[in-house]
Amino acid sequence: MTLTQAQSHFDAYADAFSRRDMGAIAAMWRFPCFISDQNGGAGFRDAEAFRRNLDRLSGFYDAQGVAHADARVQTATTDFDGVAQVRVDYRLADAHGQTIIAWPTDYVLRRGEDGAWKACFAIADGEVAAWAERGTPLGAKN
Repeated sequence: MTLTQAQSHFDAYADAFSRRDMGAIAAMWRFPCFISDQNGGAGFRDAEAFRRNLDRLSGFYDAQGVAHADARVQTATTDFDGVAQVRVDYRLADAHGQTIIAWPTDYVLRRGEDGAWKACFAIADGEVAAWAERGTPLGAKN
């Protein structure tokens, strides 16, 4: 996966978040998948389970005033054929373009038989920490 391919992929990913098109986001993942964070993370067996999590995340973003998502790929390496590691810097903004939070996320993607790259693992520590710093813990255990 080239840096240009990775940027195009994550531009589409951020655009889907901006549009709250959770189906498009789920389609960019390969199942089963795992999202890791300092609280342990979550594994998803299939697109339906992942979609339920995305719907909760969408509601959380709405409650925080998120209107737009940006993604800037910092690195994209392919150490094995069909496996890429990508670091993305995200920024979420309100309707006026003001930054709400920003954070890095690391992904592992696999290329399928159809040639499409899909995420199978992400490290979400950066987003969880950014929301906690803002005083609005993501996925807080209340």
